[in-house]
Amino acid sequence: FRRALELLATCPEGTERDGTEAALQLALAGTLINIQGWAGADVGAAAERALQLSESLGDKTLNLQALWLVAGVHGFGGDLPRAIELGETMLELAQSVGDPAQILAAHWLLGWTLPYNGRPVDARKHLEQVLGPARTRYEERAAALRRRVAEDGPRARHLLDALGDAEAREETWARLAATEHVVG
Repeated sequence: FRRALELLATCPEGTERDGTEAALQLALAGTLINIQGWAGADVGAAAERALQLSESLGDKTLNLQALWLVAGVHGFGGDLPRAIELGETMLELAQSVGDPAQILAAHWLLGWTLPYNGRPVDARKHLEQVLGPARTRYEERAAALRRRVAEDGPRARHLLDALGDAEAREETWARLAATEHVVG
């Protein structure tokens, strides 16, 4: 990525070059996270440059990605007030764009930074926004598996075991035993 950025510097200035540089800086920052960690100086420099470029371009998609990276750099680097500020900016932008994945990412970001800044109640509200859809999907899958166990009897016991729902498993087995199904 660094070589690509060097070559890009030889291209004429303009929005196309800036957009390409922003994308390269994001890719570089993402790669460097695996080498230096979130708080690495090079990670921060690449993420900050991507944020600067995305803001000047008015590219909301790139801006959301850059906000995520820069906020992570600040959060893991110990600058929680700045990480929270960036997370709030990210949430507002994601909501204005209507991007559900970025909205969840912003809620998650705020959910893990706010408690360390003395705001656990606010953090919980954000984490509930993240966990709500996941919990709903889990409950839907669990209900479908319970129906299948009720229909298939002992052959489907492994489904409830895999689900890890001990209470539902015992309830189902008691019901099956009461209706004279063979319980294995």
